[in-house]
Amino acid sequence: MNIAMAIFKYFPFGGIQNDFMRIAEVAARRGHRITVYAYDWKGPVPDFLELKLLRVRSFTNHRKAEEFFSLLQKAVRENPPDVLLGFNRGPGLDLYFAGDNCFTLTEQEKHGGMYRFFNKRYTVYSELERAVFAPESKTVIMYLVEAQKKQYVHCFHTPEKRFRLLPPGMNPACRRGPDADAIRAAKRAALKIADNEIMLLQVAANLMLKGADRVIEAVAALPEQLKGNVKLFLVGRDANGRLRKRVQQNRLERCVFFEGLSSKVREYLLAADLMIHPARNEATGTVLIEAIAAGLPVVCTDNCGFCKYVAESHSGCVISGHFDQMELNLTLQTILWEPSQLKQLSRYGLEYAETADFYSRAEKAVDIVEEVGYASAK
Repeated sequence: MNIAMAIFKYFPFGGIQNDFMRIAEVAARRGHRITVYAYDWKGPVPDFLELKLLRVRSFTNHRKAEEFFSLLQKAVRENPPDVLLGFNRGPGLDLYFAGDNCFTLTEQEKHGGMYRFFNKRYTVYSELERAVFAPESKTVIMYLVEAQKKQYVHCFHTPEKRFRLLPPGMNPACRRGPDADAIRAAKRAALKIADNEIMLLQVAANLMLKGADRVIEAVAALPEQLKGNVKLFLVGRDANGRLRKRVQQNRLERCVFFEGLSSKVREYLLAADLMIHPARNEATGTVLIEAIAAGLPVVCTDNCGFCKYVAESHSGCVISGHFDQMELNLTLQTILWEPSQLKQLSRYGLEYAETADFYSRAEKAVDIVEEVGYASAK
């Protein structure tokens, strides 16, 4: 089967980008031909796919999105695939991988009607989203958590029959293995973390979006006797330097460290003692289940789609309701007052991960792609 996949931008370490690549790999292993349409690609191009870059000339992101789908529709008319899977929202898709929450609903909750009426960005993105989720659309939607589906059904009245739930899809390499203790010791030595020090960790491509500033404030609020024993490592992008300024303002240069984007996430997960992820917006949060499978306790907000796994595994704390910085401060302080409980939380997480299905998303996604593709061929 000839499978076309559409994604605006590909770059290593992105959440949706990782899902896209794993799905493409599984489909290729099953013998399907993979053609990928994108307007921006960073990193090597695997030999199991054919990349076709669409030349987008617009300057703003929303106009780029609009132009991309116009060019995509022309491209697939000229070379029709058996099925077209999109990782961004827009018209003409046979399937859509719903890696993000509902844009239209989020904007309606944040802004009034007059703002939305005159805002071109809102107009474009909401129309692209409507092309996927409107009742008259035929696009099959692969979604990741129930909260996502509820948002889309509430906003667009999308028929239930078009939704297909996918299981989590973390990288199996993040699992704790027999080499875990050796990796932990080596990584902590490389990071200059003493045995009696507590390593806090946050991993995110976009650190600000995932609440790294909130984590910095929580560390700054710790009592001095705790703060002197803590080191926070931020693995991801501080795009405009705002987080570094926040560290300087709180005089935390000796205990907060910026690691940049890294392909060695497993080493950080095994080296750390606690992950903190108070995200502003997080459709899923694959890094949360990667932490659980590595035996790393987690503190997260309840707007993370995968927070339910933290709660079910008893491997950490979920901060509920509207975010309150004082609640995060108190939660962190309470956990760190008795560090021995981190080991118990770690054990709970590892026991849960032994039977949880954290790994089969890509396989299930390709099953659905094959189902839709073969059905349309009949």
